[in-house]
Formats: sequence, C-alpha cells, structure tokens
Amino acid sequence: MAPPHLSSRPKAETISVEDLITQVKEGRIRVPTFQRPPRWRAAEVKGLLDSIWHGYPVGTLLFWRKAAPSEQLRLGNLEFDAAERSDAHFVVDGQQRVTSLANALMHPHPTRSSRDIYALWFDLETQVFVGATEEGFGPTWIPLNRVLDAVELQTWWAGQAELHERTDLFRTALQLGKRVREYQLPAYIVESEEQSVLQIIFTRLNNAGVAMRKTEVFRALNMGTDDHEPVQATRQVFQEAGLGTWNNEALVQALRVAQGEDLSQPIKLEAPGSRELLDPALTAIGRALDFVRDDLQIPHVGLLPSRYPVMVLVRFFQRFPEPHPRNRRLLRRWFWRGVVNKKILSMNNPRLRQIQALVTGDESLSVQALLHDAGCPDRGTIAAVASALPRSSRKANAVEERVGLVALCRRGPRNVHSGEVIDVSALVEDAGAEAMGPVREGTWRIVHPRFDGLDLDLDRAENRVRDSHLWGPDRVERLAAYFNDFLVAACEPEQSDHPALGPELETLGEE
Repeated sequence: MAPPHLSSRPKAETISVEDLITQVKEGRIRVPTFQRPPRWRAAEVKGLLDSIWHGYPVGTLLFWRKAAPSEQLRLGNLEFDAAERSDAHFVVDGQQRVTSLANALMHPHPTRSSRDIYALWFDLETQVFVGATEEGFGPTWIPLNRVLDAVELQTWWAGQAELHERTDLFRTALQLGKRVREYQLPAYIVESEEQSVLQIIFTRLNNAGVAMRKTEVFRALNMGTDDHEPVQATRQVFQEAGLGTWNNEALVQALRVAQGEDLSQPIKLEAPGSRELLDPALTAIGRALDFVRDDLQIPHVGLLPSRYPVMVLVRFFQRFPEPHPRNRRLLRRWFWRGVVNKKILSMNNPRLRQIQALVTGDESLSVQALLHDAGCPDRGTIAAVASALPRSSRKANAVEERVGLVALCRRGPRNVHSGEVIDVSALVEDAGAEAMGPVREGTWRIVHPRFDGLDLDLDRAENRVRDSHLWGPDRVERLAAYFNDFLVAACEPEQSDHPALGPELETLGEE
C-alpha cells in the first residue's frame, strides 16, 4: 500500500535557543512514543554547543504539530508537568539536539560526575566547553545553566571576585550568553492527523543503512510534490550547503553532469520525465558539496581553484553515494595533487568528459584512475608552489591565489577588533574573493573585511589575531612555510595510495 500524502506542505520556521527552552518548560515540546532513547555521549553534546558558539549550522529540526494531553514529561534527566494543549510540537527529527540543549542549559545542579554528560561548563579563558573532573572546576569556568538568563549570568559573575579585574572574560561571558540565547535553529512543522506519516518520515530520516545529508533533508521537506524549476532547485542545494552559489550557467552544467547528460549535446532540462532524474541529481550535487565543505574544508565555492573538479565529484557521488572512508581520503589527495600539478584546473568540456570517463562502475578502481591522472607532486614541486604563492601579485581569482586563501582560511582568521573567528563564507558571499587583497604594499593577501587602516590595526592587534593572519615583518617567509605544510598535508606525497581493502588493512602504509 502506498504511504499517505501530507495534507499540506511543511512550514519552514526558525526558533531561537531561548524560545526553544521556553517551549520545553511550557510542555509544548514533546517526544513521540516511537522515538528512540537518547544515545549521545558527552563529546556530541559539547560539539553541539561548540557549533552554536561558533555560529555553525547544527541541522534542521522537524516537529509534528498536534494536540497533546496533560501528562508528566521526561526529557533526558528533566521532568515536567505539562498541561493539555492543542498546539504541541512533537520532535520527529532532532531529539538528541533538543534533549542536549535543554538538559545542559537547565541543569539543576551540575556535579563532578563523569556519567552526567549534561553537566557542562564553558572555560572563558580557552573558550571551550568542558565537563567536570575529579579535581573540580577551573576558576574561569562558567556553568552552562547560568548563561541562558542574562540576570543569572551577571549574578554568577558578581560572585567571582577573583575575576573582576578580567574585563575580557566578562565580555566573553556576555558574548556566550548572547550567542546561545539568540542562536536560530531552522525547523519544519508538519501537520497531519496520521501518526503513520510521521513514523515514515522519522524512519527515513534515521535510516541506519544510509545517513541522510542535510541537503537531502532540506530538499525532501522544502520541495514537496509540486513541480520545481530545476536550476532554482540546484541553487537551493548550494545555498543549503552554506557554500554560496554559482551563476546559472555553472548550475546548469552541474545539473547536467549529475543527470548523466552528454555535455556535447543540447540542454534538455525541461524534457518530459526530467523530474524523475532531478531528485537523484540534486542528491549527487549535495553530497559533492558536502565533500567540498567537510573533506576539502573549502568554505565557499568562490574560493574553489576551479569549478571543474566539483563536476567530477558530482559524477563520482552520482555513482557512489556513500564511498568508503579510505576512498574519501584518496579523493582529497586527488583534488589537491591535481591542483598542484595543474591537471584539474583549466579544463574544457572535452577534458572534463575525459576525466569523468575515469569514473566507472567500480568505486576503488575509479579513485585509482583519478589519482593516476592527477599525478603525485614531489616535495620539491610542492615547495616551489608554496614559495611562489606569497610572492605573487595576481588577481584573487587566479588559481594559485585561491589555493593560498583556502589555506589561510584553515587558520581561522580573526577579526582585528573583536578577536572573533571570521565567517569566511559570509565574507566571500558579501564581498567576493577579490576583496581579500593586500592591505599594505608588499604584503600578501589577508582574509578580513576591508577598511582603511586595517594594516595599522593589525600592527597593534593582540598576538592571537596577528598569528591567525601570519601578520608581521617576516610574513612572506612564514606564509611560504605554512603553505608548504598545508600542501604537503593535503597531497600526502609520500603516503601509499593503496585502495580500500578492508578494515584490517586500513592503516597500511600510513603514518
């Protein structure tokens, strides 16, 4: 029997962490009986809070809106008496996140017990989330159950007499409270009278066989069953990945590659039946973008040395949606080796088709063929590229310049005034890679919003800010050394390229 349809498209909303916790207290947020018990450990809870602190996306929540009876609720270690209400939100996807936030931020009495994964603090000095130890709590640790309420936070600070001279720590504490309270969680609200609909959605979102990517969840909930213009749908996948987007021509090319079209033939995106190819095509594009963001750690498509390697990745993930971890690592080598050897940069469509033809029906053989085509640069070649980079004066859209900018982004460049790590994706989205230029004659590029006097402010900045940009009189030499280390680590020229052979051989030839 075919599954039932939703009577209306899910509503897209955002909810702040502060409002989420309020709704938990009010008994509006509930957990359906078919949800599985919490399985997160302390590391996952800390990771969630760290993502909120840094402003990283933490995924989309999915709620089922329906009437709920009065009952005693249990969420993790918390218990509430909830009144009957007609607008309860049952958590379909996001139970671990909701439970972790509620228990960490509403913890009644954090203790030293290592078994209590929700007893957490934030070290204002190191700016990391920590759990208690047998030795106790650090002098600069603020308990998380004091940060959600501004009055509670300031009351806690007033009791820390030994810290009152550290105005920098007080600013950090206020910043922590503000970031946590105001962080916006994207959410979808489904309204349906049939629990079976939600069980189907829950099962598919949490399928143990193949993990759904964020881009897939977004598309499944946002597109509904209506026709959707293919290029716009592709643009949405890019935007949901948080990497910016391309122009229409490049989006069309990516979609054609993902649909298995011959690039030498005319575009047929509107041909009858193309919608049947659209969903798997968008899935392949989403997974390729996930690889760019998570494995290559490139924060924006505007910083890609070339878009052509992404087209190859799209074809690869079309064929192999969940590649072996070993092959993912080898794909990283293929990308950076191809960049250094200039084998995957200035392509035309015939060259793109030639490389795509290397992606056959066998995952490991395809990866080996790509590696062979890219070649492996030796340390001398890498050193030459790294040495030339900070001495160049090409435009920011030059291939070599973008390699250096991506490397600098890995350092977590900090704002010269606030000291916060810069959101590079937002910076490129607003100003483009061209804005990342030199700030003083004779200096190489810097990843930072532009303003007059930036170089002088950098001269006076605190050490961690200067170091994040490798700023100083010996910057050319420091950049060259850093770029060399970056490219050696990315290309892994002296490591074995053996294919995925099984768990017992995964470390073969690796340091």
